[in-house]
Amino acid sequence: MAVHIGMSWATIINSVRKMTGITGTSRIRTIAYRIIAVLIVVYGVQASFEREMLNKLTIYNPFGWESYDSSMKFLLDHLAIMGIYISGTHYILKFVQKQDKTNFQNKKVH
Repeated sequence: MAVHIGMSWATIINSVRKMTGITGTSRIRTIAYRIIAVLIVVYGVQASFEREMLNKLTIYNPFGWESYDSSMKFLLDHLAIMGIYISGTHYILKFVQKQDKTNFQNKKVH
C-alpha cells in the first residue's frame, strides 16, 4: 500500500496544492518538506526496529502484533514505517524519470 501511495505521491501533492490554493513553488517550503520527510523516515526506521517488524514480517514471531503502549503510538509508528516506503518510492521514481529524461535528451543530440 505504501509503495502505491509513493507512486501516486506527486498526484496527491498536486491535489493538495489545488485545494489549498498554493500555486507557486518555494525553495524554503521544499527544503522544509524534505527535512520533515527525512525525520519521518528516521523515526520509521527506529520504530521498525523497536517493533521488530522484520521478525513479524518473516514469521519469526508467530504470536502476533501485541502492543503494550497506546493506540496513538501504534498508529504513529506504523504511519512512519509507511513513510519509509512512500518516500523511497517517490524519490526513486523521480530519479528514474530524471535519468530517462537525460538519456532521451542525449539520444536526440547524437
